[in-house]
Amino acid sequence: MNDDQPRAIGYCRVSSERQVESGLGLDSQDTQFLEYVERVLKPRGVALGPIFVDPAVSASKKMFLQRPEAGRMQAILRKGDHLVVPKLDRAFRNALDYATMLQCWLEQGVNVHILNFGMDTSNPTGLMVAKMVGGMLAYFAEFESHMIGQRKRDANKVARQQGRPTNHRVKPGWKIAGPPGKRRIVPDEEERATMRTIVEWHDAGLTFTDISKVLMKQRVFWKKPNKKARGGFTLEFWDRQRCRRAYMEMVQITRSEGQGAA
Repeated sequence: MNDDQPRAIGYCRVSSERQVESGLGLDSQDTQFLEYVERVLKPRGVALGPIFVDPAVSASKKMFLQRPEAGRMQAILRKGDHLVVPKLDRAFRNALDYATMLQCWLEQGVNVHILNFGMDTSNPTGLMVAKMVGGMLAYFAEFESHMIGQRKRDANKVARQQGRPTNHRVKPGWKIAGPPGKRRIVPDEEERATMRTIVEWHDAGLTFTDISKVLMKQRVFWKKPNKKARGGFTLEFWDRQRCRRAYMEMVQITRSEGQGAA
């Protein structure tokens, strides 16, 4: 391959550790890229170039160039190259990013191929498809991403109303208990004893920093939920921020208990 020969450069992404470990999501995109280059681009004198893969990069990285391998790929693209993306939603999570990057590549003289809807900007028809249908599909991808997020938020809201944990995060003074599938958030009386001490000391004039230092010196810990750790938790020191949160939560708990008794 000489320096002037156009190259076929691929971009793939999988979004979860499970997909990385199974290899299924990545292998499928990799195979589509190689087959397309062999069948379509090599007969046109395009050489096989590198394929860039962003594994386990969360969809929370909304913009294409925020991903490390995408940035490295962008740095080597040159006029006449053919960028091959097996699936639109693997590269773009919103329509604005799609439109911005497409315009950038067209200005660079890079030909863009998105395989799952047959887009090829190296011909006039494909260029129109890129600007019209591609934009519509990018909006659909953005809409689906929004709907997935909304479903998660709705599910978490219901879980909180039912006293079930979300993402294994609980406020100070509470803990996750029960068998898998039936876990609930219940009072943690052991931790609340420490929290009552924090309230007493702070009301007596100690700062949260001072309280944290005393608890650290006394080797008093709180249990942080951790599914991978033995026992399902790790022991953490009461830092200043945790002491402050514990104080606020204990005040609220005490107020709620008082209202319940009344």
